[in-house]
Amino acid sequence: MFGLRLGKLGAIARAIASFSFSPASLFAAGEPGAWYDPSDIDRYMTPLGPELVSNGDFSAGTTGWSASGGVLVASSGKGLFTKNAFTSAGITIAAALSTEIGKTYVFSGTYEKGTTATNGFLWVSNNGDGSSYYSQSPSSDGTLVVNFIATATTTYVGSRSDSMTANTTYLIDNISVRELTAIDTATMYQDAAGTTPVTAVEQPVGRMLDKSGNGAHATQSTATSRPVLSARVNMFTKTEQFDDGSWFKNAHTITANAAIAPDGTMTADKLVAVNGTDPNQPSSNGMYQSISLIAGVPYLISFYAKAAEFNILRFRDGAQTGAFLDFNLTTGAITNGNASRFISPVAEPDGSGWYRISFTTGSITSSVAYPARIGQTGDGTSGIYIWGASLVPANQASLPYQRVNTATDYDTVGFPHYLRCDGIDDGMVTGTITPGTDKAQVFAGVRTLSNANYGGVVGLGATVGDNGSFLFWLRSAGGGGQIEAYGRGSTSATSGLQTAASALTVPSTFVSTIQYDIAQAAIDDEIKLRLNGAAQASTGSSTAGTGVFSSAAMNIGQYNGANRLNGNIHSLIVRFGPTLTEAQITQTETWVNGKTGAY
Repeated sequence: MFGLRLGKLGAIARAIASFSFSPASLFAAGEPGAWYDPSDIDRYMTPLGPELVSNGDFSAGTTGWSASGGVLVASSGKGLFTKNAFTSAGITIAAALSTEIGKTYVFSGTYEKGTTATNGFLWVSNNGDGSSYYSQSPSSDGTLVVNFIATATTTYVGSRSDSMTANTTYLIDNISVRELTAIDTATMYQDAAGTTPVTAVEQPVGRMLDKSGNGAHATQSTATSRPVLSARVNMFTKTEQFDDGSWFKNAHTITANAAIAPDGTMTADKLVAVNGTDPNQPSSNGMYQSISLIAGVPYLISFYAKAAEFNILRFRDGAQTGAFLDFNLTTGAITNGNASRFISPVAEPDGSGWYRISFTTGSITSSVAYPARIGQTGDGTSGIYIWGASLVPANQASLPYQRVNTATDYDTVGFPHYLRCDGIDDGMVTGTITPGTDKAQVFAGVRTLSNANYGGVVGLGATVGDNGSFLFWLRSAGGGGQIEAYGRGSTSATSGLQTAASALTVPSTFVSTIQYDIAQAAIDDEIKLRLNGAAQASTGSSTAGTGVFSSAAMNIGQYNGANRLNGNIHSLIVRFGPTLTEAQITQTETWVNGKTGAY
């Protein structure tokens, strides 16, 4: 139906924008860092077995590798291949691995053209020259990540660059092959009872895989401290089952499955006012769910509705006598009895007599108090058809309607997935990352649910006082609920601080970009912040010193062993390397927003 399609346009536009760019391009030259994508559910469901490539980073020289048509050497932590003058096509580097027929493996690695003008690629094959490969990378610099099923007991991984000019070069690095094993609830996720989950969402996540190819996977060994993978946005439950006891009904009744719903199923219910019910009194008459909300935050309430014997659907605000909002389901007319309590009401035709009706609440105190009722005197049989209830924070109004049955049974397709951190003990940590540079870029899609305490999003190092560390966190209410970023050089005696000029409303969904450049002379240039694609004014309190970021683990959703984030992480990319261009920053922000839906 029209309204259903219209509601999805924002999400579709964001998805289309994200398809034309991949964050893998940020790591094409082997830059250290990590890329975490909660929407890639398969990467939560498939733990990895041991590494099969013994020297994929060439730290042991060229041990385990062979070359054809040229010379392979280890150079600056990469495999550097130089073509000789006596061959033409089929230039190959290969490593042999022991695999088991029928099992699934994931292969990843990076390729750089070097001085050759000829494009090349990485490959996985059942022979040593790569002439018959399972998969190959795009024919240019970049990272390849691909799953394959072994068809032989020996599998080869390598690279080719056909028709190279004599004495030209290309490079490979971070070559990895690991088996995708069965779900392991002890290290991945499990429900409160420790049993195997039946759905991929609403489950604690013990491992978040790094898609950059650097292997900086984030883990949490303590089951009770694992963030939860979720895609839920609609706060109502039983959104198409108004006869359920979760919906409170006063002076009104429900006839279940009384009409064809907007999605073509026989699931629309009929809301009927009992005989003699006054549409004006009392304020509690009607149908609603009692849901705890955040005081002072506007929310969007919406329903699908269609005239039956009656045609006026009314909402009353139980917190304020006389406040009402009427939708005429014959004409689409709206009568707003209090514009400060019912903001921007809309009645959008959806075909076959249905309307998608919605309004934004005024200042909520603690729970939903806007009962839906019949706007005419009840006779016990006449009513209105209703379907598809939705309650979301107003800043998520662009998302489509989401069917919710229970807290773990709801529509997930088309909705942003995220890691939900509880603000109490949730968090994850990576293995050691070695940046080797004084520059870093952080892109994060976040939804904050509280600013009662400091909430760490991501940080390098154990504490913010460590030399060579950085931190991105959300400051507590005492500091205005702002984004803060710290950066510190390896030889610094102080810590550089930048604070976003504008406070964050709670709850707030946003995409934040932080650019660290310790080498900058001006304090205000050492750390730059962007919020939803726009540069933010920032103030430096002290210099970040000199030196580079240190080798250390990254903390996600926490910092200093505490400072837990109460909110959601939709996307997180951390890259150590040269400053990105404005175009690269914008592309990355657009991609992250496609996973977040912030703007």
